[in-house]
Amino acid sequence: MEQLFEKTVEGAIKAFEKNSVQHESKNVRSQFFKWLASFIERKDCDEVLGTISEWKKVVFPRMSPPLFGVVRYYFSGLLPSLYAHNRTRVVFREK
Repeated sequence: MEQLFEKTVEGAIKAFEKNSVQHESKNVRSQFFKWLASFIERKDCDEVLGTISEWKKVVFPRMSPPLFGVVRYYFSGLLPSLYAHNRTRVVFREK
């Protein structure tokens, strides 16, 4: 999971660079992790994702509900665990 996450972040940074968004890769990465940390540390992170899920049903009714369920789990379950691992080197649990 950690390798997949790193690969995805690197791909996103390259996409930014291709689209003429002039940002230094390290700066983009740093800003993303600051945003991720602030989002994960919110006490209502899962509730926010639930609200987004409800909004998505109205705005994008054809988008698969199970797909957003996976996204919600990723942001409220897996990413917080990965983030804690990277900060403290606690054993990463892919659950």
